[in-house]
Amino acid sequence: MRPALLLAIAFAAVGCGSPKEGKVNTLPQNDPVYAEMWSLASMGDELDTLMKTDPVDGQAATAILERMEKTTVKLRGQKTKHPVLADSIDSFYDEVVKARKGAEADPPNYYFAGKVSGACVYCHDPDGGVKKR
Repeated sequence: MRPALLLAIAFAAVGCGSPKEGKVNTLPQNDPVYAEMWSLASMGDELDTLMKTDPVDGQAATAILERMEKTTVKLRGQKTKHPVLADSIDSFYDEVVKARKGAEADPPNYYFAGKVSGACVYCHDPDGGVKKR
């Protein structure tokens, strides 16, 4: 199975809790990466909204992905209690880079941008909460 697919499955299965049990994993506010993670989740929501437009604003997509890449670089090597990030930040970074390069290509390819945005918005509510599934 491809690492990107595993990351998406991990975000869905581990990062959001079990709908059966009604539990939701949340990142403690005192976690060193709390602010960066919510910033990243907000960017993911912004990117998700952009990916639903036709045509996609390529400059805006690239700008969001560049910001996501910078934030992800800050998160690499950080100790965190985030249930997925702790083990998958390097894979996520690779996906963000692929997404940015795809958006910059001529013609642009937004496949990875859609995957990146979906990995965030599946669990994270853009208003600052975790979606309960």
